Amino acid sequence: MKAFNSVARDGKAAFHDLAAQFNVGSDAEYQRGTKNQEQVVAEFLSNFPEAKGVVSRQEFLDYYTDISMTVTKDDDFVALIERQWSIYEDEDAAVNRAQLEDLIRALRLKLKVITNHSLEEYILKKIFNDFDTNRSDSLTPDELHAMLNKLQLNVDSRYSAALFKVFDKNGDGHIDF
Repeated sequence: MKAFNSVARDGKAAFHDLAAQFNVGSDAEYQRGTKNQEQVVAEFLSNFPEAKGVVSRQEFLDYYTDISMTVTKDDDFVALIERQWSIYEDEDAAVNRAQLEDLIRALRLKLKVITNHSLEEYILKKIFNDFDTNRSDSLTPDELHAMLNKLQLNVDSRYSAALFKVFDKNGDGHIDF
């Protein structure tokens, strides 16, 4: 349902929204060059002949229920959905330890540069406060993601979610200074 909810409004998803979100990159025919993006998307949308430009939640669910019957392993089915919709069952599952360590190193380097290699607490607190846009004395997941973008560490949400879990030491949903 996460895939459907990412494009749906009021329980329905317009064809153009589905087409914009649907990832054709993992389609075998697309990879071989025998079909282009428009053809792959059109083929997918043709599975909803009664839809008339809008797919209901139930139609979407029925389609993927039918698909799931042809996939022998649950993990393979989950991987199919993740590839087709660029979503992840567990947002940080797709981030491996090495990637996370690289992101932490890059963040530390950026912070060293903007603080002129200072470890003075008041300087670090000022930077922290600059990114604490709601003035809660803590960072939310959205504030951390915005901070990464502002520091030109443009990562998608699964990386910032994984990083957030590392820094949220007490698991309360906030990063404290």
